[in-house]
Amino acid sequence: MKTFVGTIILTLLIASVSFAQSAKDREVIKQANKEELKKLEQKFQEQHKKDSLNVEEYLKAHPKAKKTFVRNGQTYQLIRIDKNGKPVYIKTKKK
Repeated sequence: MKTFVGTIILTLLIASVSFAQSAKDREVIKQANKEELKKLEQKFQEQHKKDSLNVEEYLKAHPKAKKTFVRNGQTYQLIRIDKNGKPVYIKTKKK
């Protein structure tokens, strides 16, 4: 029984060492993730800027439209204009 347990432990140890990442592998993964995150950050910032400009243009063209309003205790905020020119609002949870 002791040899069986010893064999299992030895097998698990060998398997964990053989599948472990090297320091170089970890650094490559870490760097790739940073680059991808930076690309995503830039993409989202550009989209946010574009959406904000579209919202401002929409509000100028539609003076009765509001950027934020409250209905039934929930606050709604205009975040973007969809491809059909319709305003898209988000709402908060009721308190």
